[in-house]
Order: sequence, then C-alpha cells, then structure tokens
Amino acid sequence: MRRSGAPLLLSGLGAAVLAFLGIFVLNAQGDLAGKATALWGIVLVTSPFAFLLIGAEWLLGLRRKQGAVSLSTFDATQAMDNGGLVFIKLVVLTTCVLLSWLFMASAAAVWTMLWGDYHQVTQAVWEFQPVLAKVSLPWWACIGLVLIVNYLTAAAMLMSGGLFAPLRPKLMGTVFAAGLIYFPLSVWDAKHGWMLKPFWDAHAWAMAAALAAATFLSWRKALHEGYLRRSHLFTSLCIWLAYTCAAVALYLRVIPTNVSIPFSVAALGLSSLSLPLVAIAVAPLVLGAHRHR
Repeated sequence: MRRSGAPLLLSGLGAAVLAFLGIFVLNAQGDLAGKATALWGIVLVTSPFAFLLIGAEWLLGLRRKQGAVSLSTFDATQAMDNGGLVFIKLVVLTTCVLLSWLFMASAAAVWTMLWGDYHQVTQAVWEFQPVLAKVSLPWWACIGLVLIVNYLTAAAMLMSGGLFAPLRPKLMGTVFAAGLIYFPLSVWDAKHGWMLKPFWDAHAWAMAAALAAATFLSWRKALHEGYLRRSHLFTSLCIWLAYTCAAVALYLRVIPTNVSIPFSVAALGLSSLSLPLVAIAVAPLVLGAHRHR
C-alpha cells in the first residue's frame, strides 16, 4: 500500500484539486457558458477508468531496462503465492480508485454548492427519484453485484494485459491493430445496412468459442500449476453463478421481449459472461511467468 497505493491516492487528490481549479477558472472566464455541471458529470464518469488505467500501471511496477521488462525486486522475491499477490494488488487498486473517485465527487459537490447551479442539480435529482423508487431492493442488489464484478474484472484484465504485453508484444500489437481496423469498419457497415453481416456472424461465433476455450484452458493450467486452490474454484464459481444470474435477469428486465437478437450475438454475449473467470485464472498465470523468467 505504501509503495503504490499512497502515490495513487495522492494523484487522485491532486486530480480532484486540478479539476476543481480548472473548472472554476473556465467558469469565471465565461468559457463554459453554463455547462459546468455537465462537465463535472463527464469528469465523474470518466475519472474511475482513468484512475484504473494509471493505478494498474503503477501497481505492476514493471521495470524496463535496455529493452528488457521485469518485475521489481520486491514483487519477484515476495514470499507469497501468485494468487495471493494478485489478490492483494487487486484489493489495493480497487480501494485506491474508489477513494480517488470519492475525492473527485467531493470536489464536484463543493463546487456545485459554492458556484454551481445547485437548484438545477436538485431538480434533476427530484425528477429521477420516482424512476429510482420503482426499482426494488433485489434489483438494486443485482445492479450492484454486476457493477462490482465487472469493475473487478476490468481491473484484473488490465493488470493481466500489462503483464502479458511484454511477454508477447507482437501478439498484443496484432490485437490492437485489429481493434483499430474493426471499429471503423463496424461503424461504416452499420451506416450501410450491415452489408457484411456474414463476416460479423462468423467472427462472433469464433470469439464466443475462443472465450469458452480460454476459460477452460486458463483454469486448467492455473489449477495444474498450483496458482489457484480447489477452494478458490468453488468460491469463484459461486460468485460467478450469482453474477451470471443477476446479469441475465437485468437483461431480461431491460431489453423488450420483441427485440430480435442474432444467435451469433447472443452466443458472444453469453460467452462474455465468463470473462470474470478468465481474469481470475489468467492474472496469476502471467504474474508467475514473470516471476519464473
């Protein structure tokens, strides 16, 4: 916590102060033209992801010297199994990100009370209150569970990606390049009536199969290497089953029944529910690959 958590907390506090002063100066000069509240909303939505990206990089503590990438001496020689070390890093990362976001939310609240349109914010809250009141406690529990598991999965995947990239730089570069090509291609195809639907269907089925295979192979290797215990498997499966049931229930509640979804998209969506299991197994595997180099 002292090595990585404290700097991340200080960075979060510094970012909140800079956002506070920056929006104050822009608003005083009249550049925002009454859009300060909306700008704070954008900052509050994007800041957790920014803190997550920065925090994952700091917590990994990778050292780059003469083209070689390695763990810090502390992480490489720590007398702790890889699963336990990943768990501690994940807890520190998510805790610091949450506290950093609370710093930003506090700055937004103080700014709104002093110089913002407090009545506009209050009116918006009152307008949303009837909608929020219709959501019962079990559904709020489902929403909370899905958000927490997805955020922890994102944190674990970022840590795993940061560790895996130095091991397979060409593969990561290929995946990144494919993403840069697929995104504009999908936007173009959506504007032209999905002319390439067979192409997207084939890729959706392939990605669904790849996710299913990755889940099985990663857990098999992690258990075989001793990075995860059998008790971890039982606990993880229980949490994952609860998460899956909550996600499917929310989907059935939100999406109208008359909406038609292609089978390939449904298969990809269902297979993506296994990402939390992949993250649990892959993170200690790639950490172990660095520690045993």
